[in-house]
Amino acid sequence: MSLKINDPEIYSAIQKETHRQQNNIELIASENFVSKDVL
Repeated sequence: MSLKINDPEIYSAIQKETHRQQNNIELIASENFVSKDVL
């Protein structure tokens, strides 16, 4: 039995997430210096 048949809603969500990850860039901001509190 396939997920597509047993739970089409979950299958669709997985397909959409796979498409999103393959076709979009996800930019994550980060600091390039250490703050004084860390030093």
